[in-house]
Amino acid sequence: TTMGSPENAMNYIVNRLPVLCEVKNTSFNIENEYERADEKFYNTETYTSALNQIPLYTGKTLWKDIGDASAIDRFRMIDRASIKSSKNHKYKYRLLLCDAPQMNFILLEYNDGSKEVLFNWDFRGIGQDPTVLLSRDSKIVEMFSIHHEHLWRSASSDHDNIDTKSTSTK
Repeated sequence: TTMGSPENAMNYIVNRLPVLCEVKNTSFNIENEYERADEKFYNTETYTSALNQIPLYTGKTLWKDIGDASAIDRFRMIDRASIKSSKNHKYKYRLLLCDAPQMNFILLEYNDGSKEVLFNWDFRGIGQDPTVLLSRDSKIVEMFSIHHEHLWRSASSDHDNIDTKSTSTK
């Protein structure tokens, strides 16, 4: 299913936060695409609003982010806000700091056990913005779930995050 722009997809996710039990997300950008990704997504009101809402749900929703160097500040902000929202927050993140390009996707699992994946968030097409797609097909969701698990195992904790060292469970 076509979701449209990354902002449309983020609104879709934010509207479902109350009924999610687990979120697995990736956030990777190619160096030459940082500016476009910031302009069209990360510096938008939609994304800023989502960053403020996510920590409110990490007390009950397991949220696992994997990202590159461009995601560290965002992840740290969510982590700090999650700690403030709940001492028993379920926000975790890891970093994959290599130059190999990775695909961006987010897996959503609902309280009723249903799952879906939103993918194709990447600002990598020269002069072309992404159109986010959604799938509920169990084989496609499973493929992305396995890939997220492999990335998670390959990624490392943010050992330089001084703000949350004493309280973080990562």
